[in-house]
Amino acid sequence: RDIVFLLIGKFLGKKAVLQLHFGCADRRYKWIPAGRALIKVATFLADKVLVYDLDIVEFLGINNAQLVINGIESSDISVFEKKRQVIYGGWMIEEKGVFELLNAWRSMDKKDGWKMVLAGPASPEALLKLNSIIEIDETITYLGHVSRDEFRNQLNQSAIFALPSHTEGLPYAVLEGMDASCCLIV
Repeated sequence: RDIVFLLIGKFLGKKAVLQLHFGCADRRYKWIPAGRALIKVATFLADKVLVYDLDIVEFLGINNAQLVINGIESSDISVFEKKRQVIYGGWMIEEKGVFELLNAWRSMDKKDGWKMVLAGPASPEALLKLNSIIEIDETITYLGHVSRDEFRNQLNQSAIFALPSHTEGLPYAVLEGMDASCCLIV
């Protein structure tokens, strides 16, 4: 199917990007030679090939590869002590369900030392809404937009990861939450 779309794109003079959703360790990679040949044809036809690891580039001999961030990286959570902390990471917009999460959090009568941490960018309007909620509830902390390393650090320290999103493509954040041994609310 990918090869057909790539050929049509070439015929129409359109650029095409192919994303390989697997790496060298993936079992699907132990294909018969014909399967490997088809993937090589697809990568040849694509203008750019997005990959999750560089081993696949070497294995297939891909010349037009672009490495993309893998949501799951090896981490050693044993060095972190889990806090009574729920973390949300993402855009502070209605579609991500963050304000519903905050309303649910605020409706809890007793929090027993638990805290809510929010990380991610916010528009000026969303920031006003967030600040009005935080003024009422001191158990909520908004970190703003943080680096990937800082988010991973906060995630590793949190007991629960919440992503009440109404829409997600491939939710790397959920995979990262699982990697950090968090309980998930999604």
